[in-house]
Amino acid sequence: DHDRGIYLGRLQASTTVSWIVGPTLGALLYKHVGPSSPCVVASCLFLFNSMLAAVLLPRDDSLDKSTNTKKPSSRMGKYSSFLENLKACFASKKLASVVVSLLVFGWVTRTTSYANMASFYEEKYGIEPHFRGYIKSYQQCLGFV
Repeated sequence: DHDRGIYLGRLQASTTVSWIVGPTLGALLYKHVGPSSPCVVASCLFLFNSMLAAVLLPRDDSLDKSTNTKKPSSRMGKYSSFLENLKACFASKKLASVVVSLLVFGWVTRTTSYANMASFYEEKYGIEPHFRGYIKSYQQCLGFV
């Protein structure tokens, strides 16, 4: 349990640093390299992270041997726990309505937010797109403090 707390603390610290530093780095890449460079770098980091997870994280095979349980033989076997959890979410009408409303609320918030509309800041304040990255990092720093 003690190690788990340390690892979760490190994960939270790295997430906070990435939320603070990421927009500034994206803005610098946008300004000095090109408009598509933040997407390319983010995609490369995602692929690198996926490869690290595939190599370093333990496989289900080791868990199955220690618990002496059979692995599901179907193709959907690796997704069975996800599907079971999803079915459990929608087993109750009240819980299903909460899950659906949270998903819809999150989608509406993200799609209608002025922060996600690039032209809003340009039209209203005359701010170039890369400056939005600096502003976002500043907002994250203030939120962290």
